[in-house]
Amino acid sequence: MFESIAYKNSVGAGPGKIIDIGALVEGLIFYEKVSIVANSLTVSYLLERIPPFVLLSLMEQEKLEIHFLEDFTGVSTNETYIHGQKHSLVIGRVQDRNDHETFVKDFKRFSSHQGNIERDANRFIEIIHPLDYSGYDHNAAKSLLLDPLTNQSVITLLGELVPTYSIPDNAFFKPIQEDDNSFYINTNLDFKVLNQHYHRKFPASHSSLSQAYLMSLLLSTVESLYFSSRLNSEIAISPIEKVTQSAAINSLASRFSVNESNIEQFSNLTLNNSHAIREAVNSGKINFHEILALLDKADKFRHWLRDKENDANLAHEFYQLTVENTWVEKLPPKLLKWSIFTGIGFTLGPMQGVALGAFEQFILDKLIEGWKPHQFVEKELKALFYYK
Repeated sequence: MFESIAYKNSVGAGPGKIIDIGALVEGLIFYEKVSIVANSLTVSYLLERIPPFVLLSLMEQEKLEIHFLEDFTGVSTNETYIHGQKHSLVIGRVQDRNDHETFVKDFKRFSSHQGNIERDANRFIEIIHPLDYSGYDHNAAKSLLLDPLTNQSVITLLGELVPTYSIPDNAFFKPIQEDDNSFYINTNLDFKVLNQHYHRKFPASHSSLSQAYLMSLLLSTVESLYFSSRLNSEIAISPIEKVTQSAAINSLASRFSVNESNIEQFSNLTLNNSHAIREAVNSGKINFHEILALLDKADKFRHWLRDKENDANLAHEFYQLTVENTWVEKLPPKLLKWSIFTGIGFTLGPMQGVALGAFEQFILDKLIEGWKPHQFVEKELKALFYYK
């Protein structure tokens, strides 16, 4: 449980929303290993939003890995006389582009560190891992698109992308195989009308709905499966991918959803807010230097998480290990009220609350023999995300 997670560019997100940095920090706290599947936009985005020296420190301490994609997948479209648009799946590579030079410039531009920036920038480049689509299964991707369920997947997807548009009951979107490994789409969708609604949410400069764009969103589910296999990791799946997932990755999506729910329940139990961590980071309340210090003290906590079964309930495991079957569990409910975990104090007056706060710590010190996860939660996690 919580062994490894990989983040990649958000699918179907709005302009400028490449990776949820707050969700990334959640992953760094809870997962033993965290990776990012990145292209050039991703790396520049990370350097702009995370202090470059902090990002480098996370990578050097092996708390974070960046896997840089040297090529890309896509849907190539050609106009034909018979069927109109004909599509094929392609893997390509941008020629004559010096990504390393761009990354060094971005590292220097966003760095406020006064050390040897040139050396640090080059070190940053050195420890980025190359990644490509050499093992990507085009046949599996094409099979996904040609599956009869694609029609319903697209209709469901449009319900998310253009919620203001009433999709006709007889709408259909059916990919048809051609003899040359290309395919065309048999559809009655009116993309002009669809884009009138879609561009109320996303500007045309960001994206427009088309046959190829809808297929690329569907194919993101195959990419998630591919990256999961290459990196031996679960993948953080975007809301759009959850809509378009096929049976082939239901298990992958389910595993992430269980862990995501566990993080929310655990954060709600210990921090009184299911999204306390990501909200504190995204709002700028917590800076990355504080996060780096926290991660240094989270190793035992992550090791404890890693040993849990995949279907374990994290909040229950935490309660069971700390209080269940001990004399503290027998305290009067009105006195305890889970305050030991939530940090809100006993529900008495202000001065009484302060005194009983010390009593809580006395109880916990008596309970803890050796290391227990409560030590990290009370002394480190809550100090940064609850009391601050």
